[in-house]
Amino acid sequence: MAKAAVEMSGIEVALATMERSLDWSTCLADQELTALMLSQKALILFRGGRLEEAEQTFADALDLMREGDRDAIRVLLNRGALFVEMGVIGRARLDLATAVQLSRPLGDTQFQHIALHNLGCLEFTSGDLPTALRLMQEALEVDSQTLEGLTHLDRSRVLLAAGLPDEADAALAQAGELFRRDRCWQDLAEVDLTRAEVALLTGRVAEARLLAGRARDRFRRHGNDRWRRNAELVLLHADQAAGRPPARLLPPTRRLAAEFAAADFGQQARSTLLLAAELELERHQTDAADILLDQIGTVGRTEPIAVRLHHRLVRAVSLERHDRLPAARRSLAQGLRELAAYQAQFGGIDLQSASAIHGRRLVEHDVDLAIRSGRAVAVLAAVERSRAVTSRIQPVTPPADEATAGLLTALRRAAETAADDVQAGARPLSATGTRRAPASPALRQVADLQAQLRTRSWLNSGSRAWQPPAPVRDLRAAAATDGCHLVTVIEHRGHIGSVTITEGGRMRLRELADAETVRGWQRRLAADLDVLANAGLPEAMKAAVRRSLRHSAAELGRLLGPAIVDDDRPVVLSSPGSLLTLPWSLLPPLAGRPLTVAPSLSGWLRGRTRLAGAAPADRWSMTAVAGPGLARAQEEAADVAASWSAGADVRQLPGATPAELLEAMATSRLVHVAAHGVHRSENPMFSSLSLTSGPLFAYELDQRPQLPEHVVLSACDAGQSTVRATETLGLTSVLLQLGTASVVAGVARVHDDTAAKIMTGYHRHLVRGANAAEALCAAAAGVEEPSPFVCFGTAWRA
Repeated sequence: MAKAAVEMSGIEVALATMERSLDWSTCLADQELTALMLSQKALILFRGGRLEEAEQTFADALDLMREGDRDAIRVLLNRGALFVEMGVIGRARLDLATAVQLSRPLGDTQFQHIALHNLGCLEFTSGDLPTALRLMQEALEVDSQTLEGLTHLDRSRVLLAAGLPDEADAALAQAGELFRRDRCWQDLAEVDLTRAEVALLTGRVAEARLLAGRARDRFRRHGNDRWRRNAELVLLHADQAAGRPPARLLPPTRRLAAEFAAADFGQQARSTLLLAAELELERHQTDAADILLDQIGTVGRTEPIAVRLHHRLVRAVSLERHDRLPAARRSLAQGLRELAAYQAQFGGIDLQSASAIHGRRLVEHDVDLAIRSGRAVAVLAAVERSRAVTSRIQPVTPPADEATAGLLTALRRAAETAADDVQAGARPLSATGTRRAPASPALRQVADLQAQLRTRSWLNSGSRAWQPPAPVRDLRAAAATDGCHLVTVIEHRGHIGSVTITEGGRMRLRELADAETVRGWQRRLAADLDVLANAGLPEAMKAAVRRSLRHSAAELGRLLGPAIVDDDRPVVLSSPGSLLTLPWSLLPPLAGRPLTVAPSLSGWLRGRTRLAGAAPADRWSMTAVAGPGLARAQEEAADVAASWSAGADVRQLPGATPAELLEAMATSRLVHVAAHGVHRSENPMFSSLSLTSGPLFAYELDQRPQLPEHVVLSACDAGQSTVRATETLGLTSVLLQLGTASVVAGVARVHDDTAAKIMTGYHRHLVRGANAAEALCAAAAGVEEPSPFVCFGTAWRA
């Protein structure tokens, strides 16, 4: 009755019911019954946010129980969860570990599930997200039915902290259905509150306000002040994001901070004071903001990443208002270093790139500050601090895993069947498995297997080691040594700009164009390339499309060309994710010039250094691979292999399987792949190359300890990528992030004959001593059709 009363009438009614029950058990002098009543009362106090009272009541219950009894184990589990919530990590770990130890001899999978899951919550509170996800997954594998709704809810919070809002939302949808079915209204309010946080992180401000307000009202009705305060804090953040006047928001924000402090919730109090300080800065009340920042003091490494980055941002704005610009820049730079360290805790590229979402506001303000300075060196340094951080993280190789191997084999089979269904008109599911169009059973199986594989990749801990961005002086020295121009293109607040380092080391900053205008011409150019890739296109239509393509390229050249020095020197160009897959060499200012496109100039410099330091060898290995379904793939692979026969140990794989290509990747210095490529924008880690016996996925590359120096992907769309905050994901970007120095890949569809001609010419020029950018430029000049191939990373040389 008391448990039902919590959901229906609130905590006070529930506690009154419990007190009557305790009176009856005391009258009966039944110690066992009294212990059970106390444990139930403690749980109600816990759910109502009265944590200190709950702790004492759990202790009273344990005093009346026999050690090792099931009821005592249950109390340990609940008290361990309470300590997790209170941030008392040592005592939480002791209670939960004891519960695991006592429950195993009993064979009680329910207890084991709860203990492992709560240990996962503990690691989440401690800030170790991969371990948290791993323990929660172990709990599910022990027993997937126990507390199913709470399992989804807690897991969603970890996924949100890891930068996966869509996946968190999917888990919350499952939790909401279960809580609604069981009429667990307080748990449903927690779902609404977490969904509000998801909406706020992804910019859906109106939805965030609605959900946070609904959660607040429900907590208030149930008398749960602790959770009501949490909901009010999210609602205040959403009101700020919606543009409500700061003068209106400050009184409730200050009142809420005082409430948190009075209830001894220090972390929430600091977070609320940070919001108040930011609101004071919006009112240009810098002194008032400084008082609040002094009140907050130091925000340590145990705080959530969102709070730490928010503190760095607010501190930087305050310093800027005091004209202490160097100190402001240091605060922002320190925040971005903390974000890089946070990303490096993850062992897979999926989460390393996803977690960058937490730094968007910090990145924007860092670039704002640099642009306002008018100094090209400051702007370049700011861009490099945040661009392609995953490529600066030291990769780790996960241990061999039979379950993962089995899932990949099943996925290959399902993908082959699903390909036929897609041709028949079915649409793939999104990365979170939601329906976008009628999906066949095979497509549903593909989505399920991909979800399982992604989940497994999230469980690996990272190296926690990362490199800082390259100093601008090193970039200038490299440009002078190589006799090339370095260009960084920037997209910021709807505008495109650039920083150029000439071969003489001079720097210039330019504002170029409106970003949406550039994207419009980019889409037209890509569409024209796709049309030209069609076989049997009538000559009249082909001529019209070529005219359209030249016009689009000319417009893009007019808009972006001022970033390019007007001479014939090689160019290394670092692009934002939105323009990374533009076929830059088709723009008139870059036509006929060796061009390398890099996710960041720091990445280009690291690849250049790595290649320069590679030990020379008289003989080295190269592998040429041909996939099925391409008319000239076998011929292309044979021609490429023949080009290298005099200078390298050549291996030709005319019908390579995924396993054979992976083995070649681990043992060859150069790998050429002529195969169909597929980019999955909704799930980029499952972009693939079509091979004999099924596709090879980008996901599999993230499992390899060693990759070639240079990879050539003679495949449509293999150079495409999906943008995540300041990171990109796709076949090419994964190879670069994992250590391949140079990748040549197509960023659009290309006719088989055109690809074969360009690729055979490309390798002939490499053999003669050209580097990758020079060879691709020369090969593209030798064909009539425009080339969608791009040299990414660094210009490799044999």
